[in-house]
Amino acid sequence: MRIAVVQFKLRMYNDENNFHLMKSYIQKAALAKAYLIVFPEYCLSGPKFNEKVVRKAPEYIRRFKQLAKKYAINIIPGSIPEVPKKEFNAAYYISSEGKIVSKYRKINLYRNERLDTVPGRKVKTFETKHGKTSVIICWDITSDKILRGIKEQKAEIIICPSYWDESDTREVLDHKRYYLGNFKKSEDSERAVINGLCKKRAIENKATLVYCNACGESKHEDRYYKLLGNSQVVLPNGKVLKKFNHRKEGMFIVDA
Repeated sequence: MRIAVVQFKLRMYNDENNFHLMKSYIQKAALAKAYLIVFPEYCLSGPKFNEKVVRKAPEYIRRFKQLAKKYAINIIPGSIPEVPKKEFNAAYYISSEGKIVSKYRKINLYRNERLDTVPGRKVKTFETKHGKTSVIICWDITSDKILRGIKEQKAEIIICPSYWDESDTREVLDHKRYYLGNFKKSEDSERAVINGLCKKRAIENKATLVYCNACGESKHEDRYYKLLGNSQVVLPNGKVLKKFNHRKEGMFIVDA
């Protein structure tokens, strides 16, 4: 399976500009004959879905479906708000026929998300041409319970759009649960956590793990984000097939 992973520097609250940049990556991935292209969490809007993006979410989903069909490529366009009655952080898997194959609602919400976002309730595994696939979102990767559920459903591919910055783990977790060694609480330790989790989840699930993180710097209300990048694809044996060891924008394409 040829996968395009886009480490994207989103433009805060500039959803239309972000969409057109995403479209350009979709066109490039299609030219390279990628089967699937993956974007990071919150790719359209930033770490909080503003009212405009919430209102326009159905329209953006329709436009991504059109792009998938036009360029004959499967798309995971990061995460998009879903608001039937309450707000969810949802990731859609859109097929090359322009159809929604699966919709996953983030379960393990990060601290600030819990103020105005409702968690999903269950993991999902669905069939694709290249095997059983599951989608999780960012902080879900830290949850043993969520990953056990995916293992029970025998997923062969796990895809994780993410919006992880340099302080996420040290704010809420004990680093020693996720890696060994005397790391300082810094950008390096956050990278170590991401690397350890990606390898751990790939091995324990015997699945290919596609981790797609945002990059760059942004400001939302009183918080300043320094996104880590570090996007990577890890094979079931724990071998890193491809990884960005930086926080710059870019796309890599791999055959997994």
